Amino acid sequence: MKSLKNRILVVAFVGLFTISAGCAYILHPDRRGGGAKGGQMDTAALVMDILWLIPGLIPGIIALAVDFSTGAIYGSSSLGENNSDTKPINMVAGKTIKFNSKTPLNFTLRIDKNIIAQGAGMLDIPAKAPKGFASLDAVDKHGKKMTWKAVIQ
Repeated sequence: MKSLKNRILVVAFVGLFTISAGCAYILHPDRRGGGAKGGQMDTAALVMDILWLIPGLIPGIIALAVDFSTGAIYGSSSLGENNSDTKPINMVAGKTIKFNSKTPLNFTLRIDKNIIAQGAGMLDIPAKAPKGFASLDAVDKHGKKMTWKAVIQ
């Protein structure tokens, strides 16, 4: 009797866990509800979701549905998604900024259409750079373009 009760509890726990979230949803909470519906997929999360098909068809389908519907399955750069609502990146004139990214990125810092600085993986902000709002553009090795707000201080 006790063995049957333990089995029922384990099945109930696994079922609730599977229904509540997919793998990318749990591993990358910063990607939840980001509105991403395309782009480069996180293959590790996709494989883990597909592995949920082994214990049963329903857990695998639920895990895939949760990750795709929330956009958590789609990867992003370490700087964040392109989003005009995000907080601007603070930059200080006369300083060098190094960016940590999984893929090499070429950066261009602009104020209006004037290029202030360019670099691969890092930017040297000139000491005489004009202060104010700027646009930080990046292009990865696949040609994907990204843009963030920036503030030069």
